[in-house]
Amino acid sequence: MIKEAKIVSVVSLFPLPQYVIVLEDVEKTRLVPIWIGVNEGNAIALEMQGEKFPRPLTHDLIVNIVGALNAKIEKVVVSDLKENSYYAIIDVQVDGKTISIDARPSDSLAVAVRVNCPI
Repeated sequence: MIKEAKIVSVVSLFPLPQYVIVLEDVEKTRLVPIWIGVNEGNAIALEMQGEKFPRPLTHDLIVNIVGALNAKIEKVVVSDLKENSYYAIIDVQVDGKTISIDARPSDSLAVAVRVNCPI
């Protein structure tokens, strides 16, 4: 069953080099915590706070490349949990077709907050 979710918190686990991203389904019935690296956590948190940088960060670059190719990021899906690791897919629309691209949830969420697409 697929449910749309929102990022409800981004928490740094300092002094550990990790963040926890908490997703909540839009019906507010389920929370999903996902542990991610510090770089991806910073990328998500800074974007959610509206921080802008003079040069594109990695996830900004991904969004720029997709746009330059006349494609559109439709949604990201946290698709699976295997051996304590989450998996994700980024759905990109190109020429009327949807291409599903395997990605880490951390990168997928960092892209999603930049284009404001469904999760």
